[in-house]
Amino acid sequence: MTYKKLDSVTRMLDYLENNIDEKHCMEVEKRHLDTLNFTPGAQPPLAIVTKPVEKLLPRNEAFINPEIMLHNELLENEPMLGSIINSAYIKDDFPYHIRSNHGIALTHSIFGGEYHADQNSMSWALPLDIPIGEYRRKWENKAFETHNNEVFKKVLETYEYFKDRLSEYPKCRKHIKLSHPNLNAPFNTAQTLIGNDFFLELYDNPDDVHWLLKRLTETYIELFKIFDPLMDNAAFDKAFLYIHGGIYPCRTILKNDTAIAMLSSEHYLEFCRPYDEMLAEELGDICIHYCGASRDFHYKLVTVPGLRGINFGDPQMQNVDEVINEWAEKHIAVVGWGHEHEPEFLYDSLHGRNISGFTLDCAVPDREKALEYVKRYRDMGLEGLKRR
Repeated sequence: MTYKKLDSVTRMLDYLENNIDEKHCMEVEKRHLDTLNFTPGAQPPLAIVTKPVEKLLPRNEAFINPEIMLHNELLENEPMLGSIINSAYIKDDFPYHIRSNHGIALTHSIFGGEYHADQNSMSWALPLDIPIGEYRRKWENKAFETHNNEVFKKVLETYEYFKDRLSEYPKCRKHIKLSHPNLNAPFNTAQTLIGNDFFLELYDNPDDVHWLLKRLTETYIELFKIFDPLMDNAAFDKAFLYIHGGIYPCRTILKNDTAIAMLSSEHYLEFCRPYDEMLAEELGDICIHYCGASRDFHYKLVTVPGLRGINFGDPQMQNVDEVINEWAEKHIAVVGWGHEHEPEFLYDSLHGRNISGFTLDCAVPDREKALEYVKRYRDMGLEGLKRR
């Protein structure tokens, strides 16, 4: 299908082709890798999120039109995870990457669920609200129709379109990485598919729950192996990944919000960890993202073999000393600390501490203020971010 080129996209790509600093891009990657490798003396990279310089176009239109999707991706890497256009101007440590950003609609629709996309928000899943036993009877002897799925085909088309559009701009094509689509994580996917009654199913029908989680894990692996060869977001022999607003020390990142926030230690051990372990064993090192506060058992039970990094959606809800003692001191990196918080949060939460293995994020109101903070951080480190 042919899509009309937008003047806004052409203007942004022209700007980036003339303003991408290739030496800076290499320095950004090195800062991330040095930090993630716990290299002594490494200064943590700092990515700054600020207001997009142009208006985002309706997300439901971007869902079906790769040119509109590209417009939004250049302006904002997912909601509040960085901006290529802004970063080329302020020269922070945001690593340039974009994705076919169809959200959880990809996996949810493959498993037979419906989704909704509107103009102002990412797509969200509409739960089936059926007993898990009924779902199992429908799908137990039936393959998921991955390749015939409309969202799957749209995702593949979007990546091909991105490659073709960027091919006209050699520096953009070289330095703007194409990153994996959102594959979620098996437990989160199962819960959004079945709905809130899924938590009751853990007690009433655990055998059906394990059947579903195994199928979802197998399909996650299948999808990863389809998409991974199409990506160019690996750094340093595929040990690191441009994804989710940063660089992560893994092959895939698992979004485990529901499992980690909602489950007891017993249920986490039974229904989440084994499937995370299956993914790590099959695909390689993993990182885990979750929102909400950490609980004591997280530090011991979430540490599956192959876990290399943690990303917190709510850093303000964490005990930073426990994060350092339980994660960083075990050489499990803390990626994107400070998400959506002002720069002063980074100073207040981290100064005087050993922050080896931390990469940093913060948010400021505008690009000129971001320029100021980048300079202060380069000159003074965390001291440059303290409140004045």
